[in-house]
Amino acid sequence: MAGHNTVHDLAQDQKGTLLDGKFLLLKEGAEPVDGTSGDIGFAKGALCINIGGGANANLFINTGTAASPTWKYISRES
Repeated sequence: MAGHNTVHDLAQDQKGTLLDGKFLLLKEGAEPVDGTSGDIGFAKGALCINIGGGANANLFINTGTAASPTWKYISRES
């Protein structure tokens, strides 16, 4: 995405682009939470990176909506 040069920029709402919501969620030692009471506001296709919790890092993608996300596990660093 042109003009996005920091992680902070990617964590902001991306309205006006192909994404309807935020793009990047960073969590330390916890998985993202599904549903309307979970980690909401992240567009379909948004990524979550779990950067803590020991030696492994996990990657998730939102296959739901910004209002009701469904975070799917993608991979694990080993």
